[in-house]
Amino acid sequence: MNREEKIQALRDIIKIKSVNGDELLVAQYLMNMLKGENIKTELIQYDKNRASLVAEFSNEGKKIGLTGHMDVVSEGKSSDWQHDPYGAEIVGNKLYGRGTSDMKAGLMAMTIAFMELAEENFEGTIRLLFTVGEEIGQYGSEDLSNRGYADDLDALIVGEPAYLGNISQITYAHMGSFNYKISSKGLASHSSMPEMGVNAIDNLLDFRNILKNKMEEICKNYENEIFGHTIFNITQIEGGSQINSIPDNASFSGNIRTIPEFDNDMMKDFIEELVDEFNGDNRNLKFEVTQSSMPVQSNPNSKLIKIIRQCADTNKLENINNPDIFNEDFINEIKEKKEIPVSATFSRGTTDGSNFFNKNKKMDFAIYGPGGIEVSHKVDEFVYMDRYLKFIDLYKEILQKYIK
Repeated sequence: MNREEKIQALRDIIKIKSVNGDELLVAQYLMNMLKGENIKTELIQYDKNRASLVAEFSNEGKKIGLTGHMDVVSEGKSSDWQHDPYGAEIVGNKLYGRGTSDMKAGLMAMTIAFMELAEENFEGTIRLLFTVGEEIGQYGSEDLSNRGYADDLDALIVGEPAYLGNISQITYAHMGSFNYKISSKGLASHSSMPEMGVNAIDNLLDFRNILKNKMEEICKNYENEIFGHTIFNITQIEGGSQINSIPDNASFSGNIRTIPEFDNDMMKDFIEELVDEFNGDNRNLKFEVTQSSMPVQSNPNSKLIKIIRQCADTNKLENINNPDIFNEDFINEIKEKKEIPVSATFSRGTTDGSNFFNKNKKMDFAIYGPGGIEVSHKVDEFVYMDRYLKFIDLYKEILQKYIK
């Protein structure tokens, strides 16, 4: 493929509105690209308009996985955009559209690198694991990991955005994510006779105070050398139906960023026990886990991380002089240096890599892609075209060096 064809392929999938729940057309487009003599492809149907895509070409040698998600977040109000969110407009070096950064540029760069290495008779095995539902629920990666697609991998690269401004970093670890909901069932009555009912909101708030106090203890007592402490939040609350009735239902939901020392399984057991104890006082609370991604803590000095650092360009000093992105202390700290090596770091966010890595913790792991963190999920999201094109060659170089 020439330069124009590579850009057009990315524009084509940006024009497909693959908001979470409607990824099938992207999977089919990529599958059609990947037809080749030595390439095996498979659509893994998840729902009516949803399918993950697995593709592989195999020779003897190491097995490397490349993964990315095909869904995007909603564009919100199109009228807020200066550029059509699904128009794939090009202005200068920028390609605009929902999902350009997070993460269709990474997705297409991996696809084209895979195709070109297949034509060059790459000495190892490369497996594409393109998923549905990463933005909400990580259903696709959970499904593929349960099917065993990561079990035999030596390494996995996740093509999520790696750039903040013009500074790139390789992510080797990220916190877990634990979404939960607490529901309270009461008994409705007229607000003038509260003794005839059971106030679901009162019970819910009583439990909220207990949970908050207990979580403060956990956040204090458990610490990870990389991530620090657990992060606990209550982010949604609902209750009641009208102002002059005692509410018979209420609920709150939240997100907890977990660490290996107190991971998602431990968190689930802890909250279950707390709810059971609370319900012993004739309360009626229900606890459910709505989404759970375990923390990832891989080796920051793995062969894969070292090779990515060797292949990636160093970050030039002038790239950091942006006070809108980097604070003054950071800029002053490194102002005497001419360049900053691409470093390995961790993230508080979570990715599909969680499901794959926790099925195979022996594999090397890295998150590295062409997108920009600061523009992802935002109005007028974009990716730099030269960066997208560079990553096609970069992925090829990384895989070729890793296999040797």
